[in-house]
Amino acid sequence: MPVPVSLRSLRFGVEIETVGCSKSRLAQAILSVVGGRLENRHTVCDPQGRLWQVKYDGSLAGMENGEIATPPLEYTDIDTLQRVIRAVRHAGARADASCGLHIHVDAALFDGTALCNLTKLVYANESYIMQALAVSDRRRRRYTKPCNEAVVKAVKELHPATKEAFRQVWCGQVPSQYREGHHDGDRYHGLNMASLGSHGTVEFRYFNGSVHSGVIKACIQLVLALAAYALNARRIVGDKKEYNAPSAKYDFRVVLLRLGMIGPEFETAREHLLKLLPGSAERKTRTTAGAAR
Repeated sequence: MPVPVSLRSLRFGVEIETVGCSKSRLAQAILSVVGGRLENRHTVCDPQGRLWQVKYDGSLAGMENGEIATPPLEYTDIDTLQRVIRAVRHAGARADASCGLHIHVDAALFDGTALCNLTKLVYANESYIMQALAVSDRRRRRYTKPCNEAVVKAVKELHPATKEAFRQVWCGQVPSQYREGHHDGDRYHGLNMASLGSHGTVEFRYFNGSVHSGVIKACIQLVLALAAYALNARRIVGDKKEYNAPSAKYDFRVVLLRLGMIGPEFETAREHLLKLLPGSAERKTRTTAGAAR
């Protein structure tokens, strides 16, 4: 019997888009928390040799902006990341409507079956995820589009067993010019599998920009819980659940609990992820399909 994969064992990275603070000030704020040295004006090398990069992003508002790209992190690094977020906020960084938050999960443990599971799991719960995270119409239309229906259909029909077979199925559903490039149109989905080829990760792009350390931790925990659930499941059906507003808070709470976000460790995450949904977390108002599949 294989040992279940814990969400705490998965490596991840985060891209945090900010405005209102120069790249140099962002780098200095990061340095004040993680230590180490400046590799250049905008890259911090921490004592473990990991690079924390600050980059200009032309899609963000104003000239004073910066995207913070963390190195690959462990679950135990979340506290350090939260202190970095507080430091950059103190330095003047903020998030506006032009900003997003992207979380990458290392795909080293994923085979084709786990990638299929993750695709179907996210697809099944996407309407609730979008509402819980208050993804704006602007982002849904451009930077955080829903799952590619053609990819989901092909995944369900073909069940690719290896990572390479999954990539071939995915590539068969999108134009060839979108398969590998970083600046392509098809990567702008909430669940981005294009990053398998470019970064060796699965990218989650559902999140609005934030410099709130608690919100960002909740987003990371949600992503890791989804990934671990997909890795441990034998097969997920992936039937799409229709969003039902009267019982939305209850329905999504059930999803979070089934993903393993149970107990005091995830109490704050559940609070952040449920607070924007209508209804009661304790009582189902009307019968609907709910729960992670």
